[in-house]
Amino acid sequence: MNRPFKPYQLTTRVLLSLAAVTACGGAFADPYTFGASLSYRQYPNLYNTTDGAAKTSDSVVSGTLFAGLNQPLGRQRLYANTSVSSNRYLKTDGLNNISYNLNGGLDWSTVGRVSGNVFAGITQSLQDFGLDINQTSAPEKNQYRTQNMGATVRIGVVTKLTAEASYTRNKGSYSLASYANRETSQDTVGASLRYAPSTPLSFGIGVRRTNGDVPGLGDSFVRNDLDLFANYTVAAAHTFTSRLSWSKSKYDDLTARNMDGLTASIYWNWAISPKTTFITSYARDTGFDTSFLALNNQQVPLQFDNSRVADILSARLNYQVTSKVNTYVDARFSQRKTVNRILNTDQPGSEDQRNLAIGVGWTPTRSIGVGCDIGSLARDLKSTTSGNPPATISRSQSSMNYGCSAQITFQ
Repeated sequence: MNRPFKPYQLTTRVLLSLAAVTACGGAFADPYTFGASLSYRQYPNLYNTTDGAAKTSDSVVSGTLFAGLNQPLGRQRLYANTSVSSNRYLKTDGLNNISYNLNGGLDWSTVGRVSGNVFAGITQSLQDFGLDINQTSAPEKNQYRTQNMGATVRIGVVTKLTAEASYTRNKGSYSLASYANRETSQDTVGASLRYAPSTPLSFGIGVRRTNGDVPGLGDSFVRNDLDLFANYTVAAAHTFTSRLSWSKSKYDDLTARNMDGLTASIYWNWAISPKTTFITSYARDTGFDTSFLALNNQQVPLQFDNSRVADILSARLNYQVTSKVNTYVDARFSQRKTVNRILNTDQPGSEDQRNLAIGVGWTPTRSIGVGCDIGSLARDLKSTTSGNPPATISRSQSSMNYGCSAQITFQ
């Protein structure tokens, strides 16, 4: 049953939290950061419904509390960041949810040339609607959760030659049983050797081995990577990092998702002027692995998908209008080759997606910030069904969203 939501209920709670944060503000100092935010967002096409079909609109009010820690401990550094949001829909209270993000770690080093870090994190958010070829008019609430942890050990760092060994574990799950075939867990071990002939330039070679499980399909896979990478910095104006890999993955059962070819990750940060920066990135990887890529577009969260391979290109232009006003334009393009397992039959497909976001922010003081943005999405999906002859199913969807937020931060 849908009950009307009164925005002032959440607003009052957040304002009380802000009052408590403000009252405690003088009692804390660096290395602590904490604060709260309140946002409103409108979705004219909440479920990303197929073009031409009836659309459902709704608004969501989100109240967020967040905190951070960055504490040097001799040669070590302890860090942590956490945020918890209460998200309330004005019409569809069945989608009301709690989202959170908690991550932390420890950077460590010895008297010698040995250093490294350990880290862990968990997240929860509402899954994006309209990801599948089959459109549901009123999808159920589906919480998307990730867990990750890992460690790295390095020998060198301050020398021209650096050796590194690493381990990471990633796991993703959904609250809806119908999405069990997208859940996965994977463990990756790696080793690499880097050489820095000069301060701005370094390059290297490495190997990785990944063992993964897809419990919802009763399947598992193995992946091997040979990595080549390079980093280059030019007088703080250009920062360039890249990885080019020969990757080979093999599934025990879902062999249609096997891959043998190139994957890549490229990032370029260009400081055009003191007021203008341009950030662009490109990634090519399998669907499970693109879930953990840190791309600059925050409008569309990355999630586990059924891609055999995905290509993602994103670009962001930031412009500082004044010392207190900043603007940005953010674009993302992705192309995926998918494989759906339906009734023990593999159905190949594809997806093309375009995202655009424009925003403006104002920071009247060091502690207070407000901002507004508008985003759009366009997606084309195709799938080929088994049969004689095979049939092609396709649909297109487009949607937009817009909103504003206010935040107060203490350091």
